[in-house]
Amino acid sequence: MNPANLLFFAAGALANLILIPLLIRLAHAKGLLDRPGHRKIHEKPVPLVGGLAFMLSLLASVVGGLLLFGKNLALDPLREERILLVLTVTVLAGILGFLDDRYDLKPRVKLLAQVLLFGAFVLCGFHFYVMHLPGTVPFQLSFLGYPLTLFWILGVVNGFNFIDGADGLAGTVGVVSLLGLGAVALITGGPSHTGVLWVSALGALLVFLFFNWRPAKIYLGDSGSNALGALVACSLVAMGQGKPALVAMLDGVADPPLDQEPVRFHFLAATLLAGYALSEVTLSTLRRFAKRLAYARSMEWAEQDHLHHRLMKQGLQADTIAILAGTFQSILVAAALLAMVRQNAIATWLLLPLSMLLAYLGPRTGILDVFRMRGIKARPHYQIANHFIAMQRVKLGLTHDREEVLALVGQACRELGVRCFRLRIAPDVRGKGGLEYFFQNDDSVHSKAEEFLTAQAGSLSGEVFDFYEVPGGRGEAFWIFDSHLHADELDMEYRVLMSGFMKESVETCMKLGEGQPNLNHAMIHRLPHHKTSGHHLRKRHGHQAKLN
Repeated sequence: MNPANLLFFAAGALANLILIPLLIRLAHAKGLLDRPGHRKIHEKPVPLVGGLAFMLSLLASVVGGLLLFGKNLALDPLREERILLVLTVTVLAGILGFLDDRYDLKPRVKLLAQVLLFGAFVLCGFHFYVMHLPGTVPFQLSFLGYPLTLFWILGVVNGFNFIDGADGLAGTVGVVSLLGLGAVALITGGPSHTGVLWVSALGALLVFLFFNWRPAKIYLGDSGSNALGALVACSLVAMGQGKPALVAMLDGVADPPLDQEPVRFHFLAATLLAGYALSEVTLSTLRRFAKRLAYARSMEWAEQDHLHHRLMKQGLQADTIAILAGTFQSILVAAALLAMVRQNAIATWLLLPLSMLLAYLGPRTGILDVFRMRGIKARPHYQIANHFIAMQRVKLGLTHDREEVLALVGQACRELGVRCFRLRIAPDVRGKGGLEYFFQNDDSVHSKAEEFLTAQAGSLSGEVFDFYEVPGGRGEAFWIFDSHLHADELDMEYRVLMSGFMKESVETCMKLGEGQPNLNHAMIHRLPHHKTSGHHLRKRHGHQAKLN
C-alpha cells in the first residue's frame, strides 16, 4: 500500500474512531435504537447509527483528503470523476437507508428509490458490456448490459442489507470484499479506479467492526448496509473501465472489442467478489417467491430464515458465523483472482470443496428447503395463518372506527397465540385521536400480564414478545405470545405475520382517530366483534354503494 493510500486508510479509521462513541451517546439521547423484535437476535436496544458514522467518516476522509492533497496525488480528471460518482451514489444510498431506519419505509417505496438511484448510475456511469465465462465464447451484451447491471447492483445492495442481522457479519464480509478490490488493482497493474474510496472505507469499516463484534455496541442499520453495499457494487462494476458508458457514446467511442473487457471475466469476478451477499439475496428471493405461491404471502414481509438465522438455530454464535462467512467470502475472492490470472483449474478446485460443504449443510440447516415446494405446500398451519391474516388485512381496510380495528386485532391475537397486548397512541397537538387499549386472553393472568406490558422491551427474560413503535414515537404496540411457544419455524412465521398486521393496525387507528375524541379502553379485555364479520362488512359495503 503506497503512502497516499495509507493516509486515506488512517483518515477513515481515525474519523470513525472519533465519531462512533459520539453517535452512540446521541442515539441513546434521541432514541435512534434498534429495539428487540420478532426477527431480532439481540435482547436490549442497540444504537442504529453505525451507517451514519460510516458515511461521515467516508466523506471526511475522501473529500477532505482530495481537497488537501489532491494536487499531490496527481489524479487524472476521469479518475476523480469516477471517485466522486461512486461516492455520491454511496452517500445517497446511505441517506435512503437512514430514512428507512427512521420512518420505516414501505419495501416497494424503498425498492423504487433504489431503482431510480442505481438506474441513474448505470445510465450515466458504468455497466457490464461483455459476458465472458470460463469455457464459453465471450459475447457483447449491448443494451442488455444496462438492466443486467441494474439488477446485479440491486442484488448486492439488498444482499448486504439481508446479512446485516448478526453481530460482525456484514462488516466482516464487507472487509473481505474491499480487500478483494485492492487485489484486483494489483493484478490489473495499476491503481483501482475507486482506490481512494475503498481504502478509506476499509479503515472506517475495520473500526466499526471493533464496536460491532459480539456483543455489538452499535449496528450499521439500513443506512450503513445500503451505503456499504452500494460502495462495493458500484466499485466492482467500475473496476478496470475507462470512460463512463454514456460519456464514451457521446464521444463517439464504440463498444470495446470482445477481447478487451475491463478485467478478465469481469461479470464473473465481480459476482464472486460479492458472492456471499448475492447468495443470500438469491435464496431469500426464491424462498419468499415460494411462500408467495404457497400461501399468497406478500414477498415484502420480512422473515427469520436467512443463512445466519439458520446457522444460529444450529447453535452457532454470531462471532463464529461472522468468521465462517468471512472464510466463505475469502474463498470466493481467491477463486475470482485466480480466474483473472488464467488459473481456471485451481479456481475450480478451490470452489469444489466449498460446493460440497454447502451440499452437506443445505438439507441439515433447511437452507435449501426453498426448492421443496411440495414440502412447503403440505404445511396446513402455514396456510391457515397466512390466509387468516390476509383476510384480516382486507377487513382492516373496510373498518369505520378504531373499535372495529381493535376487534380485528383481538381476533388475530386469539388466532396466532398472543396472550396479551397493549396499544397506545398519544393525542395530537390538538389533544385529539389518543388511544389506550389493553387486551388479554385469560383473566387469571391479568396482574402478571399488566406487569409485563408496563416493563421496558428487553427486560422480559424468557418471554416471547414483540414491539412496534410508530416513527416519531406517537404510537406504539407491545404484545406477548403464549408461553408454550418456542423458536421454531412455525412460531417465527406467526410472529412475522402478527408484527406486520399490528403495524398496519396501529397506523389505521391513527388515521381513523384524526379529529376524534380520545379513547381509553385500558381495562376492557375484549371488544364486540360482530361488526367486523364478513357478512356485516358486505351488507355495509352494499348499503354504501346504493347511497353513492
